[in-house]
Amino acid sequence: MNNSFNTVAKALLYTLLVFLVLLGLCPRLFGIFIAGIVIMSVVMGGLRRTTMKLSVQYVEEKTRLI
Repeated sequence: MNNSFNTVAKALLYTLLVFLVLLGLCPRLFGIFIAGIVIMSVVMGGLRRTTMKLSVQYVEEKTRLI
């Protein structure tokens, strides 16, 4: 458990370091990058909700046919 925590902590620290370096090198590019991540998150959330609805409909139809 301790080893996996260390791995996650290192990954988060590395990600934060990369973000800070990118912000220092080109703040405009960093803003575009963050905006892209936000847009992709919203789109993926919508796809997840749609997929869940279709999955529920599929299971209901499958049980109705049996």
